[in-house]
Amino acid sequence: MGLYSAPELELLCQQVVRDNPELAGRISADSIGVRGIPAETTKNGRNTVITLVGKPGKGFSGECTVYYDRLTLSDLFKIAPRVYVPQTAKTVRDLLPALRDLYGVWLSDSSVQSVDAPIKSLATPTRINLTAYNSVCYRGYIPVDYLNEAVGYYPDSGPGNKYLLAGDSTNGYFGHVSQQELFTFAELNNLIRPDVSPTKMTFEWLKFFKDGKIVYLPTTGTLTATWTALYQAGAIFGTGDAGPYPDGIEPVDQALIVTKTENNKTHYYRVSVPVSPDLSKATPLWLISQLGDGSTGGDWANDTTLTRTTVFFTQQLLTGGNPVKVQRCNMRGGSVEWVTLTDTTYWWPVLEEINKDDIVLPLADVEGDVVWRVRVIPNVPSPQPDSIRPLAVEVATTDAPRPLATTAEQVEEPISPIVVGEPNVDTALPLSTVSNSVGTVRPMVVLEPHVDAPRPLPPTQAEPPLKTDLATANGELNGF
Repeated sequence: MGLYSAPELELLCQQVVRDNPELAGRISADSIGVRGIPAETTKNGRNTVITLVGKPGKGFSGECTVYYDRLTLSDLFKIAPRVYVPQTAKTVRDLLPALRDLYGVWLSDSSVQSVDAPIKSLATPTRINLTAYNSVCYRGYIPVDYLNEAVGYYPDSGPGNKYLLAGDSTNGYFGHVSQQELFTFAELNNLIRPDVSPTKMTFEWLKFFKDGKIVYLPTTGTLTATWTALYQAGAIFGTGDAGPYPDGIEPVDQALIVTKTENNKTHYYRVSVPVSPDLSKATPLWLISQLGDGSTGGDWANDTTLTRTTVFFTQQLLTGGNPVKVQRCNMRGGSVEWVTLTDTTYWWPVLEEINKDDIVLPLADVEGDVVWRVRVIPNVPSPQPDSIRPLAVEVATTDAPRPLATTAEQVEEPISPIVVGEPNVDTALPLSTVSNSVGTVRPMVVLEPHVDAPRPLPPTQAEPPLKTDLATANGELNGF
């Protein structure tokens, strides 16, 4: 008798009862088992035949051959389901729990073909066909795209996906980032050749951890320029100083820094190009090698969208000859070639996040819109009241000097000068004084104290009140 888990037998009983209604209430996952394996058939219009065996004491005894329809997996899933598995997943067996939990497809270890076949979980989807093998419930196969579960969440890691898909926080891979999320081709063009109108170019950014820092790389070479133009823009070495430069070129500090603000936080990125074609762990090209070569996957992903054959400048110079030569290569580290400073090649920028506290940020122009303009206050003369008028000055018409008379409209006669006469001094006379007599002061007379003897109060005769005989009142009382 075959061994199947309870959920698998429960589904089998439902399928058998659906196609054989007379067995309703007679079979259950607790009362039956199966003998042998299911077989393909076309009899009775069904696709499967199987023998059920009753368990003693469970209400169903003996054996019963039934015809029913198993579910065809390819009919259930027209589009391949996506399954996320831990990076520790090693075989097909490790995919089954996730498929069961997400989609309710109960495939046991014994009902899947090649269950111990090895798998390699990556940050990019890998297609595999899970084929039912002797399953009592399913037949056919189901295509599954499996990939890594996120290994960490980094909310402050900058634009793009915040979930780390492969690797670790030292060296790892987040996935693709759109131009709109980070920098567009037009924005890159304005950094190097703002006088040239850019043509639209389709590419995306790749987001990584490298040596614990966030790094962005494009999926292909971006704009084309000469090595000299990139150097003059400060976009070659990313060292902050002039770096090695050929004779005849004015030294420029290699400190091009671009910024991107996300969620009210500004991120700063230093711009450079790959150091060399070396694919060792020290160079950005090593990050690309972890995404595969376009056909075979790497340790992190199998990204087939990268244009790995595009050549671009590196930081390497040959200054011994004439003319000076600069190096270019592709993402695989191949197609290495030495060209002159005037040769045009693709720019493949490397953006590395930096801590703004560790650098001296250049001054930036502040731009804004005028929302209020200073206006000149017009000088409007205040109207003079009609009642106030300037004084009229009369001019003398005689030869004899005399003070000028001034007149005001409200004064009818001219103002005359004060005439000062000759001094007239009289003999000083004594001031007469008059005494104001108020009477003679007399001493106060002190009298002897006078006390009146107490006098008795005269007695008065009080008459008692008269009593009224009620019998004579005749219904009236005086005083009421």
